Amino acid sequence: MLYGENNFIENDNIIYTIDMLRLRTDITFSEFSKLEFKLKLIFPDLIKNTYQSFGISDFKYNYNIEIGEGQSFWFGFVHNAELLKDKSVSNDNTTYNFTIEFNPNKIENKGILKTILNISNNWFIKSVDMAMDLKLNILDLCGLDKGRKKDFRMFTQGLDNRTYYMGRTNNRIKIYNKKIESNLDYDLTRVEITSKIERKVKDIYMYNYNVNLPDLYLNNYMYSFEDYKDKTTLALLYAVQSGYPINDLSRRHKLKIKSLLEGGYKINLSNEYCTKALHQCIYNIFKI
Repeated sequence: MLYGENNFIENDNIIYTIDMLRLRTDITFSEFSKLEFKLKLIFPDLIKNTYQSFGISDFKYNYNIEIGEGQSFWFGFVHNAELLKDKSVSNDNTTYNFTIEFNPNKIENKGILKTILNISNNWFIKSVDMAMDLKLNILDLCGLDKGRKKDFRMFTQGLDNRTYYMGRTNNRIKIYNKKIESNLDYDLTRVEITSKIERKVKDIYMYNYNVNLPDLYLNNYMYSFEDYKDKTTLALLYAVQSGYPINDLSRRHKLKIKSLLEGGYKINLSNEYCTKALHQCIYNIFKI
């Protein structure tokens, strides 16, 4: 199952979908105990395991839920950093962080998800993985430019089994061969951006996704007679088309190669359709 029902939008031969969603609300211990009881009563077979964690960046109470093969998600209650604050567990009015993370494309049975989400009417979107799928082989891309990102890495296991990373923090980008990752029988390259949102679910329709999307070009630039006059530029263009990182070129040569690539076909990723995909995903989950 690559896409959930109504969890994708296609435009200009690009498929936009939310691949991971992280939500937060705040509840009391009493509310959490009621949820635990309900889950163990109604969905005992779906609770894969529970565990406690004590790391400062972890949640104390953790649940892994498995609906079926490839359909699992996690939720946690009480971030350990909260326990360092002056909070009284005995006070039932004290609320703690309850966070759930899941892939909307991989939950067919939404009964258990609905049960969990019904514990609150005040959910916040913490982060999303915005996915844009291109119907081509990753080797068909060239000239990947890290742009404003300070970090660019490529990992390869040969041929088209490669992954690119741009950035390390918010809005970090991952580009990889989705055909290999999901064992598909057709070429598909995924551009995935992990973004912090920090927005109330109720206010999502006022939010526009606005990220510095990567510049991507198809590896099909046609040389003209003028290009052959500059043998160095032509050699560098061939190197970039063969996978050489454009960021490793000098600034002068990088600008030359980018101008040549822009004479070919640019893949127009769209923040507008990212926004539409996010709005549609939230609507399908909460029906707001």
